[in-house]
Amino acid sequence: MSKLLSVDNLSIQFGGLKAVDDVSFHINKSELLGLIGPNGAGKTTVFNIISGFYKADSGKINFEDQDITEANAAEVNHFGLARTFQNIRLFKTLTVLENVLMALQQRKHNGSFKDWFSSLLNTKSHQQLELNLKLEALELLKIFELDTFAQEEAGSLPYGAQRKLEIVRALATKPKLLMLDEPAAGMNHQETQELNELIRFIKNKFNLTILLIEHDMKLVMNICDRIVVLNRGKKIADNIPYEIKNSPQVIEAYLGKRKHE
Repeated sequence: MSKLLSVDNLSIQFGGLKAVDDVSFHINKSELLGLIGPNGAGKTTVFNIISGFYKADSGKINFEDQDITEANAAEVNHFGLARTFQNIRLFKTLTVLENVLMALQQRKHNGSFKDWFSSLLNTKSHQQLELNLKLEALELLKIFELDTFAQEEAGSLPYGAQRKLEIVRALATKPKLLMLDEPAAGMNHQETQELNELIRFIKNKFNLTILLIEHDMKLVMNICDRIVVLNRGKKIADNIPYEIKNSPQVIEAYLGKRKHE
C-alpha cells in the first residue's frame, strides 16, 4: 500500500508537560485508521498538529510526499485534509444550505482577487458560479438525506443531524484525508449505529482515507482497518483491531493492570 500521510518523531510540550513524545505513524491510501488512548494520551494534540492548529516543537509531517509540517489550518485544508471537531462547530444561525455553501466557496474561490472582484460586481460569471455551487451543495445534502432541512437553521437540527452536517461540510472541500474527532461524542446507541454505517458509506462512496479519534471502543473495533494507541504522549501500539483488543500493554494503559492480573 502507498502511504498518504506520514508522521515522523512528532513532539510538543506545553509548559513542563510533554503532551506528544516522539510519535511516528502513517496512514495508507484508502485506509481507515483509528487513533485511540486514555484521557490525556495526546490524541487530540496530534490531531491539532496534523490539521495545522498547533505547531510541533519537533518532527515532520508529510502528505502525498509534500512536507506540510509548517502549514497552517487553511493551507492544510487546501492540501486536501479536512477535519471535524469534538465540539460541533457549525454556523448555527445560518441555514443548513449556507453552511455547506461556505465550505464550497472556500474551495472554489480560494481568496483570489479575481474572484473577489467578480463577486463585488456580481458579474454573470459570478452569478453562474453561485448557482452551480448551490446545486452542488443541494446534491451533497441529498446524498446524506439532509436536503429537506436545507432552509432550516443548522442549530435547530437534532444532534445526530448536526454531526452529519459537519461531516458533509468537511466533504464539501473534497478532501483526500478526512479527520474525524470523536464523531460519536454525545450520541445515543442508535445514533452511534447510524454513524458506523455513515462512516463506512462515506469511505466507499467518496473513496476516502479516514483518520478517526474515538472513545467508543465498539465503534473503533468494528470500523477501523488499523489502530494506533497513544498513552501519556507516547505510541504504545500499532496493529489491527483484534491484536489491539488483546494487547496486554493496551489493556494496562486503559485499566491500569495487565490482562492476567
